[in-house]
Amino acid sequence: MQDPDSSDATQSTCPDQPLLPLKEKAIEKILLTEETIVSGRVRASENIGYQFQAKEGQKILLKSKQDICIWVYTPKSTLLDNSIVPEDGSYLIQVSTLKGVKTFELKIGLESLENISSKTKKSEKESDLNKINSSGEEISDSNDNNTKEEQYSDNNQSTFDAKAVYNGINQGDVFFTSKNGDNFVGKITKSEIRERQSLKESGVAASISWNDGVVSSILLMEDFKVRVWEEGIEYSGSWYWNTENNLLNVRMDKGSKYQFGK
Repeated sequence: MQDPDSSDATQSTCPDQPLLPLKEKAIEKILLTEETIVSGRVRASENIGYQFQAKEGQKILLKSKQDICIWVYTPKSTLLDNSIVPEDGSYLIQVSTLKGVKTFELKIGLESLENISSKTKKSEKESDLNKINSSGEEISDSNDNNTKEEQYSDNNQSTFDAKAVYNGINQGDVFFTSKNGDNFVGKITKSEIRERQSLKESGVAASISWNDGVVSSILLMEDFKVRVWEEGIEYSGSWYWNTENNLLNVRMDKGSKYQFGK
């Protein structure tokens, strides 16, 4: 029997409706604000669902940078064919991928019709400020960057012990807990102390092989910030020493956590 996660995908676009039923244990109930961010790992053979309450006339906003399939079910268990909520009740988002396993981040929001016009203008102004350079990194105000780098250099660089950090990430397995409470175990496959002219490129770098087959790269920098790359997507966070067990920990900006060693 061929594993559905590893089979060749003959379909390059998402189908009109899910190919698999959604298991009850795979549904997470969420309380939506103007914008709620959920993240996880979804398989072609096992979908994920998010259930929320919405009112008639609201607009459902969905945004993800990853190549995933998304469907929305109404309270009557029919697929929603547009973004406008037809009636009050419980709505269900089903997330899948066409092939294998995919790490994703999904922004979900609810917006009242009277606010759509004004918020569209606001988002256009904000997008002008968040320009992206050719390497995909966000360009912030140069004065802010200089201030932060000087602060890190003055306060933290003298206390950064690269050898201690290197030993800290190599003292056992790596334990990952997602924002949703999913747990994964990984192993460091290679690591190095990296010295570069740029602060953003220097620190202790490592590759982690996870028990679900995903491989990620991590860079722990001198300013106690962290950069993580997984399937071409970059995430950010910060690292610290747990004073209770003297283990190195990472807290990602979106809520997930890493612990190096037991």
